[in-house]
Amino acid sequence: MGCTTILKLTFTFLTWASLVAVAIVLGEDLGSEVVAVLFLMGGILAILNGFVWNWGQVEGGQSHDRAERRGLSKQEKRKRDRLDAVLRDLSDEQLYALKQRLRDDPDVEDRLIHLMREEDLIDEVEASRRR
Repeated sequence: MGCTTILKLTFTFLTWASLVAVAIVLGEDLGSEVVAVLFLMGGILAILNGFVWNWGQVEGGQSHDRAERRGLSKQEKRKRDRLDAVLRDLSDEQLYALKQRLRDDPDVEDRLIHLMREEDLIDEVEASRRR
């Protein structure tokens, strides 16, 4: 666990412990009105803990999973851009020959995946997903 996680856990524990302390200390003095105080304080604490734990975080502050997915999408975009550049550089005759090969050869997909793996355009997981 990281240092920030420990600090977050400590804060969470202290905030909810304060709710219990308020219930114990004010319970006898306020009687049944302590329930309203506990609901109000519980709502405030839930919101505070939500901010601490980044619940419902939007694009401005990304979670680790979102940042990781965005990194993967950037990598995939680079791969597509490289493939587009290669296809743009082909002449009309080469494009026509490529289309013919793709249409006529049933095993071209396996060879293409093998070639892309050799060129580090895709990894093993992505290759198995394409089959």
